[in-house]
Amino acid sequence: MVHDNHSSFVSSVGTFHVVGEVENMGSQSVAFVTITGTFYDSNNTMIVTESSFATLEIIPPGVKSPFQVIVTDQNQAEKVHNYSLAVTDSSVTTKNLTKTLIILSNSSHISLSGFLNIVGEVKNNGSSESTSTRVAATCYDENGKVVAIESGFTDPPNLNPEQTAQFNLMVNNENQSAKVDNYAFQVQSSEAILIPEFPISYIFIFLALLFALVIMRSIKGPYSSSPFQNRF
Repeated sequence: MVHDNHSSFVSSVGTFHVVGEVENMGSQSVAFVTITGTFYDSNNTMIVTESSFATLEIIPPGVKSPFQVIVTDQNQAEKVHNYSLAVTDSSVTTKNLTKTLIILSNSSHISLSGFLNIVGEVKNNGSSESTSTRVAATCYDENGKVVAIESGFTDPPNLNPEQTAQFNLMVNNENQSAKVDNYAFQVQSSEAILIPEFPISYIFIFLALLFALVIMRSIKGPYSSSPFQNRF
């Protein structure tokens, strides 16, 4: 499914861009997911359709991939008033990607040209080679809207077990760069995918519950009944 946090912008050369996220809500991995945008003018008349593959070639169940659909014809792009998005094609795949790629570190800065640069390091934590290793960054504004996506191969793109590689991504649009509040990564190769991180919000919830339990026990005493104990 296409998430509703997509957004659009016009580039410096007059092309119309839609950036967003698509998620595999099924139980099987899918490949070559195609997102199609239908674009309308101010009279709600369809003027053009454009399609693009999701950035991740294979999307496992529960995983999101960024995407970008572009109206390259400037004459059509300047007429766009609104649009709709849909997943129009995909294929189920039995290929299993091992969860063995990790991001060791990353940082970002705005260049003198006003472009956002994201750099970091990837490690192959598996026991076999990772080939054609690619990093994708989904950039969000403060409201969670996708405002830019960028992707590129690591240097080097092929990683032996325990080997590390660098990546350098640039959002080459000054206006979109200025909107970025945070970003998320996906890393994928022909054999592997990024090891999912445990959501930090879950950690805070767990610690808060643990703290509340400790306080409750300290108030009631070690042998007092509490909501966490069985009652007979």
